[in-house]
Amino acid sequence: MLNSILNPVLYTDRTGVILGVNKSFSRQIAGLPEEKIIGHTLNEVARSNSEKLPGKLFENEQQSILRCFEEWDKTDRQLLKSGESFTLECQGICADGIKRSFLVNKSAFSDEKGEIFGLVTVMQDITEIRQTEKDLRENLEFKKRMLDGIPVPVFYKNTEGRYTGCNKLFTKEIIGLPEEEITGRVYGELTYQAPEDLIKKYDETDVQVYRDGIDHCCELKSRYLPNCLGKEFVVIKAPCFNEDGKISGLVGAVLDVTERNKAQRELQESEEKYRSFIKNFKGIAFQADENFVPVFLHGTVEEITGYSEEELMSEQPWKNIIHPEDLPRMYEEEKRIQNSPGAGYGEIDFRIIHRKGTIKWVHEIYQKIPGNSGKPDMYQGTMYDITERKEAEESLATLELARKKEIHHRIKNNLQVISSLLDLQAERFRNRRAVKTSEVLEAFLESQNRVISMALIHEELHKGGQVDTLNFSKYLQKLTENLFETNRIGNSDISLKMDVEENVFFDMDTAVPLGIIVNELVSNSFKHAFPERVKGEIKIKLYREKTWESKNCREENQKESCKNTEFILSVTDNGTGIPQSFNIVNPETLGLQLVTTLVDQLNGKLELRKERGTEFRITFAVTENQ
Repeated sequence: MLNSILNPVLYTDRTGVILGVNKSFSRQIAGLPEEKIIGHTLNEVARSNSEKLPGKLFENEQQSILRCFEEWDKTDRQLLKSGESFTLECQGICADGIKRSFLVNKSAFSDEKGEIFGLVTVMQDITEIRQTEKDLRENLEFKKRMLDGIPVPVFYKNTEGRYTGCNKLFTKEIIGLPEEEITGRVYGELTYQAPEDLIKKYDETDVQVYRDGIDHCCELKSRYLPNCLGKEFVVIKAPCFNEDGKISGLVGAVLDVTERNKAQRELQESEEKYRSFIKNFKGIAFQADENFVPVFLHGTVEEITGYSEEELMSEQPWKNIIHPEDLPRMYEEEKRIQNSPGAGYGEIDFRIIHRKGTIKWVHEIYQKIPGNSGKPDMYQGTMYDITERKEAEESLATLELARKKEIHHRIKNNLQVISSLLDLQAERFRNRRAVKTSEVLEAFLESQNRVISMALIHEELHKGGQVDTLNFSKYLQKLTENLFETNRIGNSDISLKMDVEENVFFDMDTAVPLGIIVNELVSNSFKHAFPERVKGEIKIKLYREKTWESKNCREENQKESCKNTEFILSVTDNGTGIPQSFNIVNPETLGLQLVTTLVDQLNGKLELRKERGTEFRITFAVTENQ
């Protein structure tokens, strides 16, 4: 009968000696034949079992199931006294080397006289049950960890509207209570003085989920949950189904949309401001690709150009309306900003041809937007119609030019008056015997020539297109011709040879001193080089010696390059020559003293050469804008 029982069974007397076992116990638990078990205690059987099995199975927790029986002595004594039963759970290595869990039931049994004779032990293998429970527990723990790892507050409800679970974010950020205080309660019990109509409205969404069996989404602003007052949420609820396919509850997710809604409101306000700005913007905002082809145009495009935005980005290329004379400058500017490292910036004024054929001036402000991750650069900026401003500037420039020309004209007239007065005064001295007529006349003549040299400058400025810069080449030609007309009376065999570069432009600060210097040196040649009235030649030469880029100019004006140019002005005669004792550093005559002073004023260098006549060589530098 015992052998027919599948569970391991043994019974012992009051001293713990085994009286009998079934085959399941001897085979599965002890791993010994029945005759080696009966008549022995459990401790003796355990030792025999340990000798049979590998020793490592009994290290630490990997021990034989029989080892557990050694701890039952105290329990056995209590059962033998009380005659009751006792159930416990143990686990260990069985005879086949497999670790199993058992539910062990011990009960006292009596003899014919009713006295407790011993204990019967029945063992039930619950290994699979415990493994299933463990797997289920681990599965639940995994799901809980996974639920807590979701970065969104999540909750569960049953069909009565009561919470059955939630994740940590829901407890922390939404309700502000531990999960055990949330579970089993309804929404209205967790809010802070929320009105009944609001609670009812919120619960109605649960009813819709249960009724329709589909997801439902609602948006609400929390004013009554203490942990999230003032926040805005979107709540998504979905039905949960049991094994029969019936709705057993719902799962909900709470999305905090406070910042999103705030950003949307700010974006809407920004868009309204942008629309208002564009509507009232009196210019053209643009964006162009890497080839400066417009991809976006907005503003008063048609008012300024006569073309629509679509035309200028498709049928009518933008560059077609730029004035042909300004196109090279535009291409040069585009090349400059394309080659500039990083973000480039610039401004430029140019002309466009309106659809009606009129010319308009526009002022463009632009910048380069460097492309990221291999993307090409983009360009953006704004353009404004500055036609009226340009016309006003041109009118003012014309008026200023006329004003300065008038000033130069008056200065020239006044200088000519001074020259005439000097001439009249010289005539008065011709009939006086008490003075040295030749010295006085020469002094007046020299002063008159100096005045005329300055008057000629103002005359040229009055005639020319500019009022501050003089074509010194033409001026020098006219000045020397005037000097020869004045000084060649009685010296008709003296000739003039000019070797001057064409179109050399100097400003007033350079032209006036040079004019006076030429006047003094030519007059000096007439006066001293040809005492015997022989044939002679006076040669004037002006040429560039060398040119170099001006660093200071480049630093002061980034848009315009400029250069320094070294000029040489030479006045030479083939007359009798100047005495060897003559000191150019400290000349005695007023004229040459004036020359040295003016050369210093020009920061120049004065050299005197005495080979084959006399040569005065002045080296000076000027800055020319390109």
